[in-house]
Order: sequence, then C-alpha cells, then structure tokens
Amino acid sequence: MSKKIGKMVEYHRLVVDLRKRHADLEVAARIFMRYVEQALPRSGKTHWADYIHPEEETEEKSREELMGDLMFGPDPQPMRLAQVAARRMEQGNLLRLGAEARLKDEHWIEDLEYREKRILQARKKYMKASARREKIRQSDRESWYEAVKTVRRRALGPDVGTPVHMGQLQAALTDTPDEESNEKGAGSLGECALSHLRKTDRAAETPEEWVEERLHSEEEHDVAAATWALFLSMASGEETPGSLPSWAGMNDQGDTEGRTEERRHWDCEKVFWN
Repeated sequence: MSKKIGKMVEYHRLVVDLRKRHADLEVAARIFMRYVEQALPRSGKTHWADYIHPEEETEEKSREELMGDLMFGPDPQPMRLAQVAARRMEQGNLLRLGAEARLKDEHWIEDLEYREKRILQARKKYMKASARREKIRQSDRESWYEAVKTVRRRALGPDVGTPVHMGQLQAALTDTPDEESNEKGAGSLGECALSHLRKTDRAAETPEEWVEERLHSEEEHDVAAATWALFLSMASGEETPGSLPSWAGMNDQGDTEGRTEERRHWDCEKVFWN
C-alpha cells in the first residue's frame, strides 16, 4: 500500500485508542464521583459538585464541571477535590456532619484511594494517546488525520458496517466511488488504492481557481485514502466506527446506550464492592 494510506491506517487505530482511553477515564471519574457522594453525609439535596462549583446555576452544570476536574485537573489529585467539598460542607452547615471524618474512615478511605488510582492511571494513558494526536496535528500530515476523522464520522451511518467489498464502503463514504474497485480482477487493494489516488489536474483560467480546485482535489484524495485505510483497518480486526458508546466523549450515538453502558460498569463495581 502507499505510504499515505499506511499512515492513515495508523491514524484510524489512534482514533479508536483515544476513544477507548477517554471512555476508561470517564468511567473511572463517574465511579469516583458516586463513591464520594455515598461517602459524604446527606446535606439536603445538594450534590458535592455544588460545593466545588457553587457559581454554576444548576446541579447538572456543577456535575459537568466536576467531571472535567476529575478527568483532567486542575488539581491532579481527585481526593483533594473530595476533601475540599467535605470541608465546605462542614463550614456551610450548623449541624456537625462529620463530612471530613467520613472520607478518612476506614470503611471508605481504601476504596476511594483505589478509585482515585484508577482515574490517575486512565488519565495517564489518555494523555499519552493525546500527545500522539497533537504531534500529528503539528506536522504536515494534519490534513490526513482530519480526513480520517471525517471518514469515521461518515461511517457512523446505518449503511456502513464491516464491508465485504471495498466498493461498498467507498460508495457509502465518498462522493465519487472508485469504479475500478468494483471490477472483477481489478488487482490488489494497494493497486486499486494507488489507481484511485492518481491526480488528474485540469487547467484553470485563473490562479485563484487553480488554488481552489487543487485544495478541493486534495481533500477528495485525502478522504479517498482515508476510506481505503478504514477498510484495511477493519479488515485487520480493528473497531468499526460507532462500536463504542456515545458517552465515551464523541457523542456518536444516542444517550440511552451511554446510560446503559454506564450502569453496566457501575453494576460491575458494586459486585466488586460487595
């Protein structure tokens, strides 16, 4: 295969890895948030996120901000956020709640520290994958990576699964499917890909038209190459776009599946807890 398509296969795998790492991090953060919620004493209807972000208008917004804090900082230690919430809970209540003592109780401390460790481990893996993505974006191959993302977004439609023929995938993802790929005896995948990527420049009347035409042509070629790369990636056993739930951070599918998957992870944690 061409060097371009080979690199794009790597980029498809990177996108899958990023989604998996983000999913792991989000699950770890949600579970930690809920364990702290259970550990802290009840203080009316106020969630402990409201003590971290009292400036937010709704509890939902406070939880969203707290999720961001748990996943990415600014304080690298999630337990410190829980301790801040406990201290503010004590300060804002006339009753002696014992919130700070609850977090240090042996019934909770070991489990909370374990779940904090899971956040830190998941965050480290996600940031490592994210660094690879940023390196690509700062190189001259950023357009290749963006083409990969474009193709994967298009591949979320109902007509695209794991394809048997390249022509099926290409017809679904590109505006101009490659006729040669559908012909019997068209050659190897690499030969078909190179054939499709041949450039046919047309003379333009003005320099501006030439630039615009060339940019459009390059984008089409990038998408075509990324489509081939997706086919090769899936053929080698990689994840099909959309196979991970939407709550993993990309919002590819409906939220119902996300809540179901989150509950499944939470149920697994409860089994471990008991």
